[in-house]
Amino acid sequence: MQNKFAWISTPDELWEDKKEMITTALESGIDHVLDLDDIEQIRKLGNVKIIA
Repeated sequence: MQNKFAWISTPDELWEDKKEMITTALESGIDHVLDLDDIEQIRKLGNVKIIA
């Protein structure tokens, strides 16, 4: 089995507007999130690597 590398880039929106998208992505298997503004809030969602 190959290792996967999947990531999403978050939109430039308020945290409450993008939180659901990030949560859904994490539940779908995404393990990296590209975000420059809400690093601490993303870390609270689970085991995810943040690209900032």
